[in-house]
Amino acid sequence: MAIRTKGLTKHFKLSKVINDVDLHVPEGVIYGLLGPNGAGKTTFMRLILGLIKPSSGEIQIFKQSMPKERVSILEQVGAMIGKPAYYEHLTGYENLKVIGALHGITDPDQIKWALEHVGLEREERKKVKFYSLGMKQRLGIASAILHRPKLLLLDEPTNGLDPEGKLEILYLLKDMCQKEGVTIFLSSHLIHEIEQIASHIGIIWNGELLFQGRKENLLLGEQETLEAAYLNIIQSKKVPV
Repeated sequence: MAIRTKGLTKHFKLSKVINDVDLHVPEGVIYGLLGPNGAGKTTFMRLILGLIKPSSGEIQIFKQSMPKERVSILEQVGAMIGKPAYYEHLTGYENLKVIGALHGITDPDQIKWALEHVGLEREERKKVKFYSLGMKQRLGIASAILHRPKLLLLDEPTNGLDPEGKLEILYLLKDMCQKEGVTIFLSSHLIHEIEQIASHIGIIWNGELLFQGRKENLLLGEQETLEAAYLNIIQSKKVPV
């Protein structure tokens, strides 16, 4: 398993943001964590990365314990949580050079590899302040894969993009999983995006994981969409939609 949690719970004051979650993310798949804004997706990502401590429960990444073995784990993990931040006066290449230095990466070919994988090789000498929003998102993914991680965590990676930009990012992720064998764990509130690329689905609502498994196991019939299945699960739990 790439990610395994057991009884994972996170309290903020009197509120349970994540409640007793047992998550299983197999290696080499795209796992889509689906839920509305405020469902706990970002908090879950932060817990997995060790950015915040759980109130209770266990987290394992590639059979290593988080946060006990956090340094070793993060060497294998890339992430983009929230809106990427850059030095706007520097070029895309220069930004990755700065980020690479934090990972001990000095080989220019490694930086070019990351830029090529996100389709920015022709824009590497352009200053980031002149990048479109879609290009900045691509640069964020390039930053996350620069050290060639085995696991990639992306929180709402298509936020703010136009339809064409969203498709480009989704196809990029699918290609990375298929060709590079990278396990991708992404969150979204956009059902149709998860339906397009994820082989495994998790549905989170009010901090509780209501479903997880293969996408085909979620769809009851050939004509059923992921949106219909999602609503069926929410309604079966008697949670207001």
